[in-house]
Parts: sequence; structure tokens; C-alpha cells
Amino acid sequence: KVHLQLRGLNVFLDVTALGSGKFDDALLTTIANSLNMVIVLTEKSLDRCIGDVTTQDWVHRELAHAIDSGVHIVPVMDDFIWPKSELLPSDMRSISTMNGVRWSHEYQEACVDKLVNFLQLPASIRRRGTRHDSISIGISQLN
Repeated sequence: KVHLQLRGLNVFLDVTALGSGKFDDALLTTIANSLNMVIVLTEKSLDRCIGDVTTQDWVHRELAHAIDSGVHIVPVMDDFIWPKSELLPSDMRSISTMNGVRWSHEYQEACVDKLVNFLQLPASIRRRGTRHDSISIGISQLN
């Protein structure tokens, strides 16, 4: 988050930015109003989405909502291996074909540079008034 903010980007991180109130509605509204979504994927972080046909998992819900809303998604993969795409729910399956950044702590600055380049969208997509110039960051991490 800080690396993107230092580059002048407005970043929304759900665990720190949402105040009181109905969390789920506020989160989904923020995602839909974002130009970009960065999803940080760690080892086995999409495994809980497999077989989630009722969209109970929040990672599944957030990704499906972002895809449905036309948000530009950039996966950041940290020690992450993609599950077979046919195992993922159909409403989020396209995430497995999106170009992303493979994270390296040793080359952190280069990874952030690549991420920022992936977030630079053409002017025709950046229509002020239709979406906020912000980035939602989803962190999917199993503890």
C-alpha cells in the first residue's frame, strides 16, 4: 500500500479504510467504484474458493464483484500457484488468465514498478466522474 501511495496513487485497503457501518455493502461499493483492483495472492489462497457455489467466501465474492463491475484486476502472486481454472467458480474463473506480478522480496522495487505499469490505463478508460482514481487492494492470505 505504502509503495503505491509514494507513487501518488490513491489506495483503499479494506481492513484499514472502512469505518463503522455495513461492511459488506461498503466494501462492494468501493470495489465497483475503483478503476483497479490489486489482489495479493499467497500460497493456496484461492483454495477456499473451489466449490464455493453459493459465493460465501469473501475472496470469491470480491473478485466476482470486481469482474462483474468491469474493474481492472492485477493479481500479485507471492509464493502462489494457480489452481486449475476449471476448479474455480465460473464467475471468477477469468482471474486465472489475467496478467499479474510475481512478487520477489529481493526485487521489491522492480515488482512495484511493474505493478504501477500494469495499473497505468489508457486515458479512454480513465473517465473522471465514472470511477474514482483509486485502487482497491484485496489481500487473500490463509493463516
